[in-house]
Amino acid sequence: MESRYSIVRRILLPLFIMTAITISGLWYYNSTPQIILKAKKTHKYPKQRMLKDAFDLEFEKMVDPALGYVPNERLVRAKQIAEERTSRRSLKKSAVANAQWTERGPSNVGGRTRTLLWDPNTTNKVWGGSVTGGLWYNNDITNPSSTWHAVDDFWSDIAVTSMAYDPNNTQIMYVGTGEGYYTGSSRGQGIWKSTDGGTTWTQLQSSNAFDFVMDIIVRNEAGTSVIYAAVDGRYYRGSWGHYTNNGLQRSTDGGLTWTQVLPHSLRKSSSGATHPFTPADIELAADNRIWVGTQNNPWGHGGGTIMWSDDGTTWNVDSTSYGEGTISGVGRVELACAPSDANVVYGLIEANQVLERVIYTNNKGATWTDKNEPNDGDFGIPSTDMTRGQAWYDLIIQVDPNNPNTAICGGVDLFRTTDAATSWTQIAIWTSYQPFLPYPVVHADQHQIQYKPGSSSEIVFGNDGGIWYTANGNTNTPTFANMNNNYNATQFYACAIHPDAASNYFLAGAQDNGSQKFTSAGYSSTTEATGGDGAFTHIDQDESNYQYTSYVYNSFYVSTNGGSSFSNVEPAVTDSGAYFINPTDFDDTNNLFYASNGSGHYLRWDDPHTTTGTFTNVAIPIMAGDKVSAVTVSPFTANRVFFGSNNGKLIRVDNANTNTPTTTQINSGAGMPASWLNNIAID
Repeated sequence: MESRYSIVRRILLPLFIMTAITISGLWYYNSTPQIILKAKKTHKYPKQRMLKDAFDLEFEKMVDPALGYVPNERLVRAKQIAEERTSRRSLKKSAVANAQWTERGPSNVGGRTRTLLWDPNTTNKVWGGSVTGGLWYNNDITNPSSTWHAVDDFWSDIAVTSMAYDPNNTQIMYVGTGEGYYTGSSRGQGIWKSTDGGTTWTQLQSSNAFDFVMDIIVRNEAGTSVIYAAVDGRYYRGSWGHYTNNGLQRSTDGGLTWTQVLPHSLRKSSSGATHPFTPADIELAADNRIWVGTQNNPWGHGGGTIMWSDDGTTWNVDSTSYGEGTISGVGRVELACAPSDANVVYGLIEANQVLERVIYTNNKGATWTDKNEPNDGDFGIPSTDMTRGQAWYDLIIQVDPNNPNTAICGGVDLFRTTDAATSWTQIAIWTSYQPFLPYPVVHADQHQIQYKPGSSSEIVFGNDGGIWYTANGNTNTPTFANMNNNYNATQFYACAIHPDAASNYFLAGAQDNGSQKFTSAGYSSTTEATGGDGAFTHIDQDESNYQYTSYVYNSFYVSTNGGSSFSNVEPAVTDSGAYFINPTDFDDTNNLFYASNGSGHYLRWDDPHTTTGTFTNVAIPIMAGDKVSAVTVSPFTANRVFFGSNNGKLIRVDNANTNTPTTTQINSGAGMPASWLNNIAID
């Protein structure tokens, strides 16, 4: 007979061990900084709201109020003027005597990447395009120590989003600019062309008005190289409601002229007119058939539709498409053709910002089958949507060149199927949850996947954190290399400089890449002070042990030990109308922290040298209806703060440290436009 001690040991001991593991797991989940930041990013603020607010903010800051759009075309003339002025001898010198400028990087942090291309002329060379960081190339992506090289930082537009080469002459390459999702985060100016394998590039003037080139391919049509550009025309030129160049633009003469070839959506705009479909994705099948997946056009129609053409001008709208109101809120379609089987096409369908369906055909679209969606193991991602509410933006799938049943897709993280999307295996996650979710780490928000032509194992990935590479992507346990060496495409919002003379210490907030800490001279690597989206940063200029970073809205971090560690501090209501990247300033003398906080108010952090978090929301009646768009503390007058508004007001606030300050509009009647006031400087 089993002894009482044996029974206790056999039953209760395992129970005790499991309980201890659970408790330690919960402790780990709630104490690890990465996990805290991940929970904040996924739970506190819905991701789709954050992206919308980010795009809205950029548009509001840059829109010309007289035109109603952001006039990026003025950059061309601005560049010309700058070149003319700097050519004059008197203007060649820096405003700071003997100043020499040095790139500071970071050398180890990438940025939002939407296009990748294996070079057809050089083995292992890869091209990468950043949403706001231009075109880059790496001469040997297989070498972990290889570096990236910028092609040209002075194109009239460096919002690179798509790239293709001519199959009849691989020295000819094309690059599309402009990212047209939602409101269009980065407007482009058409297509650039190279005829020497990417050594030199020229803007195609015929495409200058293509605001968003979502995708681009070049197809061999009976010996003629024909270009297809997926153009979103959601920006209007000249007058409200006048959209141009929407649709699939086709050129048979190397980009000299273009013709829009897609049919019109059946649904009509308020004026009673119909408009072309907007292609979000163009794919070329093994038999040279063109497949197009759409998103909603600028009039809000046509999303969720799949089309195909064999001749490039006659289009078949797939009868099983989910567009034209079949699913409420249907939007973007992302497609992938199997390079080894022209019959096989995969589709990802977005509706209401989530991944609605995964579909598949093995008979060239005669019939489609609903397949299973990947289930992300991340604690903050719903099992029914691997994109966490951002399928309109983070959505990509590609098929193995040698096996039509194998594909890799991405939303926030990465997944692989070997049975034609019947089941999926997660192969990467964006932050470490070891040992609970034992996946390798690849940065979040996937935008591009490119197999090396003919290879099932070598793959490159583009996301909000830059570029990753694997040499064993033909397994469900691939290893990934972060390939961001000198890929300086990070999008920075703000920077703070340490007060010590000649210090190499900086804090800088970056889009989706945290607040980075610079500590070394020259072009060097950084470490992450705090995660998520990095916003405004500050270092107390007379007590530098106190340092500040920001997450989105009014979520702050304070260090009281010179940046060795940071603690999260937030007001009770964190975002009462605060901006996504919320303007702030720090009063070094009086140790007060000021921020925007909704219509007609500013937020004051009264004890920023502590982690307590005492905040006061102060009204500015003279700014009623406006929001604070800029904050600058006076370096001369105690407790005087200048606030700019999103409607052109410039306000001086005296006794800003009290709850009843004195406010004066100092630009009243000055004729300043009713537009975003971005920065205030005091001599």
